[in-house]
Amino acid sequence: MEKKIKKQKNKFRKLKLHLIVLIFYVIFTIFMTYPLVFNMNSSLPSGGETYVFVWNLWHTKKALFEGNNLFFTNYIFYPKGESLVFHSFSMFNSLLSIPLQIFFNLTTTYNILFLLSFILTGFGTYFLIFYLTKNRKAGFISGLLLAFFPYRFVHIAHLNLLTLQWVPFFILYFIKTFKERTIKNAILSSIFLTFTALSSWYYLAFIFLFIVVFLIYNIFYKRDYILDKKFIRFFVLMLLLFAIFIYPFVYPMLTTEDFYPEDSIDSAVVHSADIAAFFVPSTTHSVFGKYVEPFYNHINTYNGKLYGNIEESTVFLGYLTLILTFFAIIKKYKKIKFWLLTAFIFFILSLGPALHFNNLVLIPVEGWNLDKLAKDIYPNINEDALEILKNNIAVPLPYLVLYSIPYFNILRNPSRFIVILMLFLSIVVGITCSNIFDKIKNKKLFKKYNAEKVLFIIFIVIITFEFLQIPLNLSYKEIPEFYYNISKDNSFYSILDLPLCNDTISCYNTKLKEYQLYQTIHNKPIFVGVISRYPLDTFDLIRNTELNKLTSNETILDLPEINRELLREYNVGFIILHKSNLNEETLDHLKNLLSIYEIVYEDDILISYKPKTIQ
Repeated sequence: MEKKIKKQKNKFRKLKLHLIVLIFYVIFTIFMTYPLVFNMNSSLPSGGETYVFVWNLWHTKKALFEGNNLFFTNYIFYPKGESLVFHSFSMFNSLLSIPLQIFFNLTTTYNILFLLSFILTGFGTYFLIFYLTKNRKAGFISGLLLAFFPYRFVHIAHLNLLTLQWVPFFILYFIKTFKERTIKNAILSSIFLTFTALSSWYYLAFIFLFIVVFLIYNIFYKRDYILDKKFIRFFVLMLLLFAIFIYPFVYPMLTTEDFYPEDSIDSAVVHSADIAAFFVPSTTHSVFGKYVEPFYNHINTYNGKLYGNIEESTVFLGYLTLILTFFAIIKKYKKIKFWLLTAFIFFILSLGPALHFNNLVLIPVEGWNLDKLAKDIYPNINEDALEILKNNIAVPLPYLVLYSIPYFNILRNPSRFIVILMLFLSIVVGITCSNIFDKIKNKKLFKKYNAEKVLFIIFIVIITFEFLQIPLNLSYKEIPEFYYNISKDNSFYSILDLPLCNDTISCYNTKLKEYQLYQTIHNKPIFVGVISRYPLDTFDLIRNTELNKLTSNETILDLPEINRELLREYNVGFIILHKSNLNEETLDHLKNLLSIYEIVYEDDILISYKPKTIQ
């Protein structure tokens, strides 16, 4: 009886300590994302993609509640509609948002999911390191590293990439399945693998690579473990359960009849990690940001033309991370071998199809014609990408091979491999910190001055400063009152927002993404939209009708005379001019053309007209 009581007390004590750690991650998240927690109902983390992910939450709830197809909607690109099969939903967040939307508005719901990604990423990493080292302080340090390193802050507009938390949880229970061989761990592994897949297809691909490396490594070093029948059974069970869980979400991809543009390696050429960038703080850093911006502009410019972007080229891991990793290599800690090897593999893959160093050739190799090699492998590569390969890069890398494997060609941005690189280095750092703390704790002199706690605090301060990004860049988007007014009207009609867009580049204009944000309020179909991957026929309706003349700032269409029948056919309830998206001359021209229609609303943001054909 006493043993049972003692066991329960120990269990309660462990739970209490884990809860304290969780509370500290909440506190750090509030601090590192300041001032978001004080603007939960009104502001969003800044970035054009944020509006699209907010729309995802709205669409998921609407589709499921109304019994519609989750992977198709005619509420964008109306009336034809569009497939969402390959759209970046971050389905885990979209589904989780449904109960949250019952109690909160979309802005608050999104912000809760945003903050949870930081809290749970840290907490999951803490659990992983605690399992490997039994050291809470080391686990907490590693959790801070992965939760708040700059990659996450430059991608604050990509909720799918922020939702990293299930990766450390999967690795934890996958290792436990390997070591402990229990059905509970196999089931939990399959659940966290499913959560990862539903958060980001990128991260699922990364995990598959990790599993391959893990199995190959252990065939050489722990053959008996890998070939053990019990492990094989649980491994197969994990994959089988995962296949069952994920099937409803993958089936539409396997059966779609839509034709999509063939993925090209062009994006990978310009969105690869530059080796020099691993040592340069992010442009979002509170202190150094403004000083390093010229460097990031430099590494993204080729022949005077900007090709890449700062988000994908930010790969800074932190000086403390690099120093402690180097220290671990010197000390030859036993437990780091596999994690270092895997980190190195992901580092190489993050460099993309060829080597970059400060936007220059690192190792000139006479006779290399990488541009010719790339064209032989990828005949559809564009001339700009070939020019970069020809003039700036000389050394081919393994990513060229990986990209040719089916499914892995979705990994168009090699620099994103650093997120798993950082996870594995966080594990190395956790093991290193555990060894350092244990050594200090056992020395009388250090123990006398609480050196372990002092060093722990010093590490936290260094990490906080290295990754400091406050104040977090927020966007407050005032929704015109007009949209709230028409949301009360249950009649079905479409909204014609001007200007329109007729290709992927113009649709990705941040201002046009606002149309989808407004749609979450007015709940009416619109003629354009932003999705992750556009089928080839997406813009046919706009391009093949008079609407195509409404896609630029050089509108010359006599709208009232030519398009009246079109407005009636597409059941246009309101025509809205977005003032900030139109130059002054075009705005005046459109106002003159639409003057025969009644202005039902005007403010500093928009003018709304009601076509007579709908009245």
